Amino acid sequence: MKKYQKYIFPVILLLGITLMVADLDGRCFWVDEIESYEWGKMGLVSMVSFLIEHSPHLPLYPVVLHFWLKLGDSDSFARLLSLLFGVLSIYFAYKLISRICSKDVALVAAFFLAISPLHIMFSRIVREYALLSLLSAASIYYWLKCLQAEKNNSINWLKYGVVSLLLVYTHYYGWFIIIFQIIYLLCNREKHHLLKINIAITGIIFAVFLPWLSYHLPYLLSGKERLTTYFSSQFGLPVKILFFFYSFSLGETVYPFNLALVVPAALIFSIIFLTGLFKSVRLIIFYFFIPLLLGLAIPACAPRQLIIILPAFYIILACGALAYHDKVKRTIGILLISSFSAVSSLNYFTNREYLDLDMVTPWKEIVIDINTTAMTGDGIILGIIPGHRGFYHYYKEGLPVYVMGTENSSHQLSNLLGQHLRVWVLLAENPSLQETEKWMMENTNILHGKGYLYQEQTLKGLKEGFKNIHKYKSYLYKLYLCQRKD
Repeated sequence: MKKYQKYIFPVILLLGITLMVADLDGRCFWVDEIESYEWGKMGLVSMVSFLIEHSPHLPLYPVVLHFWLKLGDSDSFARLLSLLFGVLSIYFAYKLISRICSKDVALVAAFFLAISPLHIMFSRIVREYALLSLLSAASIYYWLKCLQAEKNNSINWLKYGVVSLLLVYTHYYGWFIIIFQIIYLLCNREKHHLLKINIAITGIIFAVFLPWLSYHLPYLLSGKERLTTYFSSQFGLPVKILFFFYSFSLGETVYPFNLALVVPAALIFSIIFLTGLFKSVRLIIFYFFIPLLLGLAIPACAPRQLIIILPAFYIILACGALAYHDKVKRTIGILLISSFSAVSSLNYFTNREYLDLDMVTPWKEIVIDINTTAMTGDGIILGIIPGHRGFYHYYKEGLPVYVMGTENSSHQLSNLLGQHLRVWVLLAENPSLQETEKWMMENTNILHGKGYLYQEQTLKGLKEGFKNIHKYKSYLYKLYLCQRKD
């Protein structure tokens, strides 16, 4: 392996690029991507003002996206920015791992990161997570260079300070990386002489960050909906811990209750991870567990926001996989992790088993189906569905579009059928769906009907003792073309 080591990382990087770029325009914008896209299309002053007053997000990614969209504004081009950040994340992760571990561990960890379902997904989404991953890895890399230098290197400290400032202007959880770095120095007597420099630079970073914080703090303290508890926190800390490890291992494209896959995956990942913990240096333990514990303590924290520690997770797995002296056992461990990652990635590219099906709403398909047979004088009704902005992003024709409220849907439909000879009705699965469908069947002529996105309702199977866990399926979205009865 050593003879060909210098060629292995370029191949890993090429593999990562291939997985990230494949079918980049294949799925529609998720509602959060549309939000980011709309920020990027705003003027800079309007964007910053909006973020301060109406969003918990920080400005660096939207500002970079704003200038990126001046070069091109297609969906795939917008996503290409995150892809570039994702590729650079692998590069910096490899560089920093090489400073801590052996070349073998660095290569295996970089390979795991390149095929990571979580990393692939969020390197293809118009959101700040790929940039967050890149800047966290770069911050640790330059910090390590400062720690390992024989004498103080002001250039590397400057690079560390600039990158870390950009990190905290990307996401508030970027501070977790700086906290981990300071705690590590506090616990490392050999590096105590660098603690004052690190704290001084952190003070400067905070001083430059303070103007934004002072403007943004009123919104953060207002208790707006965006800061509500993340759903995994609602089930208690043990469930949240399991959910975080599940997300780091299999991403978000395997159902947690797909037991045929999740149970053996959990067993294999756990054995290799625990083995790797005993083989990892203290720095890696701090790198992984300090941000993780801080994130677990915050109800609004989601696994994607702790993508900052994904390299550390794979370093530990790589140490575990390579802990065996037997080459066959090493190979089996690496292949098993690769296989589980491949299954999850296959689900990702085929739109199967999404944890959050709102992320794969087929807006393009729905719009094409409407445009194919739409006539002048038709109307379009969007029922009680999440992410209306997705429809508006893709629908460019001139038919009037109405959003149906949650009350008296039948009455609203009746009124709109009085204004249009035909109406297109898009409904999402919710308690009022069957009632609305029943009214349409009784009071209109259904000229067209189509369902989108089979959704497996695994919880219903659980109630029946697992035996029907994959039996129950229903359409998440249904599109009807209705004509009033004469």
